[in-house]
Amino acid sequence: SYSFCTLLGQKMLSRVARSVGGAVRCYCVAAPSAGMDRDPRCYLQSNEQLMYLKSPRTLMFKAETAVDLAAELMDSLHMYKDNPKKCLAIIDAMSAVMCMTLDPAEFVRTLHPREEYRSHAERAYAEVNTHLGHLNTSRVVYEPIIKLCEPENWEQLSPEDKQLVRTLKDDMESIGMNLSPQRAALTQALMTKLETLVENTFSLEDRNKDMTFVISEILSTRHELATTMGYDSYVSWMLRNTLAESPLAVWTLLLKLADKISASAMEELQTLIELRDSISSVKPRDPFTVTDSELRDLIPIYKNRTYGDVDSEMTEFLSVFNVWRGIEIMCQEVFDLTLKEVEMEMNEKYDKNLMKYEVLDAKGNLLGVIYADLLSRLGKPEGTGHFTIQLGCDFSEAASSDLDIIAPENNRILPSVVFTCNCTGDYREDFEPSPITGELPPKKLDRLLITPNDAVSMFHEFGHALHTLLGQTKYQILSGTRSSMDYVEVFSQLFEVYARDYRSLRKWAIHYEDNIPVTRDVVDRMNSAECSFSNLQQLDEILTALVDLVYHGPRPFVYFTLDKTTGSLKVHEVPEGCEDPKSLRALLADTVTPITVTELGNARSLYLTQLIHYPGTYYSYTYSRIIATAIWNKYLEKEPFSLNAGAAIKAVMAKGASATPKALINQLVSTSAEDLLESI
Repeated sequence: SYSFCTLLGQKMLSRVARSVGGAVRCYCVAAPSAGMDRDPRCYLQSNEQLMYLKSPRTLMFKAETAVDLAAELMDSLHMYKDNPKKCLAIIDAMSAVMCMTLDPAEFVRTLHPREEYRSHAERAYAEVNTHLGHLNTSRVVYEPIIKLCEPENWEQLSPEDKQLVRTLKDDMESIGMNLSPQRAALTQALMTKLETLVENTFSLEDRNKDMTFVISEILSTRHELATTMGYDSYVSWMLRNTLAESPLAVWTLLLKLADKISASAMEELQTLIELRDSISSVKPRDPFTVTDSELRDLIPIYKNRTYGDVDSEMTEFLSVFNVWRGIEIMCQEVFDLTLKEVEMEMNEKYDKNLMKYEVLDAKGNLLGVIYADLLSRLGKPEGTGHFTIQLGCDFSEAASSDLDIIAPENNRILPSVVFTCNCTGDYREDFEPSPITGELPPKKLDRLLITPNDAVSMFHEFGHALHTLLGQTKYQILSGTRSSMDYVEVFSQLFEVYARDYRSLRKWAIHYEDNIPVTRDVVDRMNSAECSFSNLQQLDEILTALVDLVYHGPRPFVYFTLDKTTGSLKVHEVPEGCEDPKSLRALLADTVTPITVTELGNARSLYLTQLIHYPGTYYSYTYSRIIATAIWNKYLEKEPFSLNAGAAIKAVMAKGASATPKALINQLVSTSAEDLLESI
């Protein structure tokens, strides 16, 4: 996500990672109804009632209004060119005004059940995005930002002001604003080429075609783009402003983690070898290990033999209603927040199963609004996620003083999000369509059962949604989850534990028939099955991350190994002939995992997809999981429902991206590799 637009180099991620922080950030200008004249001097209005859903065309009028209002704000930049601090407020407001359409349009074009709404939202998104391209390359916007970096101006800024300046400067320079015209033009051309290449991979994936050649083109184009921007590699460019901060820090943590869990992984390997030898009469090529393909086949067999079909047992306690109730309990007993269901206006209820909740603090103050769109429907995207409708931020009187805009109550824009799942599951009740309309009645959430993995996903994605709702920053650009992937995934992975820990589950996981709480035995078996080969699986995830780091690293390709005596890293150049995916995986596997890489296992791996969708950032899941574990162990392991612990975590989440990721996490735990690995 970026202050004005999602960069071309990042836009390609939207199909697979829309829920990671949302596309952009906004507060909302009310759109005129169809047939009214557009007027950019309109009232600023909350988006809580989804006013743009009154008709399919409303978003288009909203987009035109946003463009006009942004033009007026741009004119005011000219007026205040000698007042850079006021220019800063105007730039943030201009970003918010433009994004007021992009966030709703992204939500509507993806999630709305009616095609006419989706098509108008697509047009609205395209219109605003085109205008954003002009703003993103405007010297009128860029020059005040540079002026604020001058010492006499910098000293007058608050810490949050400085973070906003750094963010804006980095965003605009990410598309070449600081480069010569020739290099800036090359940067734009390379980004356009990348977008085309990545779109081509989507069609290849859909047709199960070989993507090797196009991935090679993507990698070389990314490297050229990074060097044009002045970086030694694409991964160095991607890791700026992240929690990890540098590729070497990532290599260090991943290799030291691999070393720490290697002994446990060898024990798991021996278990799999014994299982394979007991069920197969075919003599293995190497009797002392298993292949990556065998690993994927043997683990489910072991779990079923050892723990039975425990997931099916657990599913009978996991109705959608129960899981949502578990989320409500976590909010109440950890973060002192109440989710209060409220009635909706007619235009808000775009689906008959939609629910609306106000998020209230301990004093009953409204913090934001969440729409819960939990059940499946025809055409609804798979998976769980959240869409930002607007972010929490202060209303900028300084930016709007020359425009006829009325400020919201208390000068505060409240956040609102749509939390979406596609719960199908096992519906334990027969019901018939209406004899009049032919429609099925709304499903009873206490009769729709989902798997343990689906329950974990709901808690995970609610972590992102709550991160957005807790945003208390001054500026919308810095609110919510607008930060690095390795940072925002920390809290969502932390929340997952509440779908696994018995002390949480016993509060809300009750059987769909007799309302008896789940037993510790079932939960323990579920967790034991889940963790049966967690060390080997973690090493496989590390291996995929290392492949990503090598391919997006310097040229010629290099990799690192850990000197276990000194704890330092040694750098090696990838040998000639080992640059292809299978050979590189085999080379790196020898350094981190006892599992043998094969052609079949290589084909079954998702690492090629990860190279496309998470360039230089696939490490984030492991990195953030380590930090989430450290936070859990320090604050919540002894008492998962501690309000004091929740207050400490909530205080950091509320700061959004108003400080660097490392500075924020350091308020909870140390981020040094040694301290983190010691704490888990």
